[in-house]
Amino acid sequence: MVSHSKCCISSALTAVTRSAASTITIPGKKGEIYTVVAVEALSYGTLETGVVGAGGKVELENDAGVNWKPLEFYTGYPVAITSTSSGAIDCRSKKHKVNLPLPSGSIISCYFTPYDNQSQKFTVTIHYIKKAFSGKQTHMKAGVGAAVAAATKAADHVSITIPSEQGGQLYAIDAIPVGIFEIAGTAPYGTPGGKVEGHNPSALEAWEPTEVYTDVMCALVAGAAKIDGILNPVDLDLPAGSVVTFDYTPNDDLTQYLVVTLLYE
Repeated sequence: MVSHSKCCISSALTAVTRSAASTITIPGKKGEIYTVVAVEALSYGTLETGVVGAGGKVELENDAGVNWKPLEFYTGYPVAITSTSSGAIDCRSKKHKVNLPLPSGSIISCYFTPYDNQSQKFTVTIHYIKKAFSGKQTHMKAGVGAAVAAATKAADHVSITIPSEQGGQLYAIDAIPVGIFEIAGTAPYGTPGGKVEGHNPSALEAWEPTEVYTDVMCALVAGAAKIDGILNPVDLDLPAGSVVTFDYTPNDDLTQYLVVTLLYE
């Protein structure tokens, strides 16, 4: 068994609309089908003050007779801590382990929907092995909430509809709080983050309780930080056609919202 990886980089994106920015072509002998073991995305751009930094939603599609849909996820993002000065930040990639069929000659289309309209680029890397695909196929479905500005529960903040032909068993939830750091000194928290509660009335066995807290960052002085999600392992029924909802209770009343990626097979 041999491992390979193939990557691409987008042109500079400057809008919050979905963009078909780049493609990846997989080499190999005609008729062979390999296995994707991980997908990875990184966004980068000049860090701006007062806005959410580079990052956003990534969607991957394969045109070679295999249906990857849905295969979409949100990245983390860098953000400045004050509106007057900042600092350096390590922008790491978002990487998910997957199990996907990959015919040789596949052209993988990569779509991006940025969080912010600053100039930024996305990279995507497909990690695969030369081993025939077998087992359950991975799917990822993502959703985003509207901005909230209160430290009270926002019921059904994020709603995600599972395609009618693509249900399965949910094995992980990735939840990322998105917002601007408040200027240092605005206690008690000043950073995005909070409690996440999941619901799925279509599940054969009730999800309740399914609740976690996101990571948060705290700052005393000017600087920068990287906001990312925690991949929370679960084992939950996810029928086709389900409408999954997530309540969100922020720790602080700064303006923020939540993005959620569901990983299932």
